[in-house]
Amino acid sequence: MLSDKQKQYISDPESFLLKNEVDDQINKLLYRFQQTLSGLIDQNAYNFPDKIGKTTFKVSKGNNHKGFPFQVIDFPASLGQEHAFSFRSVIWYANFFSFSLILKGTPKETYTQQLVQLVDKDFILLWFDNIWESDIATEQSMEITKNQLSELTKIYQEKEAIKIIKSYNLNQIEEFERLGTECFKELFRKV
Repeated sequence: MLSDKQKQYISDPESFLLKNEVDDQINKLLYRFQQTLSGLIDQNAYNFPDKIGKTTFKVSKGNNHKGFPFQVIDFPASLGQEHAFSFRSVIWYANFFSFSLILKGTPKETYTQQLVQLVDKDFILLWFDNIWESDIATEQSMEITKNQLSELTKIYQEKEAIKIIKSYNLNQIEEFERLGTECFKELFRKV
């Protein structure tokens, strides 16, 4: 049965009200960021795959990714079974927030030369089977550094799908929009 601490928790409306407030603020933050990216895309010519449109995506959220709530938005994105392209922004409560480029199929081939631009900028290349996974603590990941570039390029070419990610401590959440915009610009800089 429930411990005293657990009973106290479910009886206290403040914990639930606070979580709802946080959820609402995080949701607004992600939608504001999507608008910022949309404006940036309007003002600049980025090399996106053909099927990338200006369609806005909905923020997705859940309450139990490895025990913790999360919110995520894919924008810009073109998602399919064989071909996938997404700039994904994730806020994973009690863990981190991150910005990633998820590539599979033709979009992956388009960005092969992008690794060189990301050397020694704290980006990580991940290549596990589920590219939608948020966890970055895995044996199938490596920081993109000058010393590892040739090995990472080989991995990039061999794998069906990859993710390039940069994560931040949640205590930097006030800088979310600035950091996300910087990541976006770095990921889509012309080679």
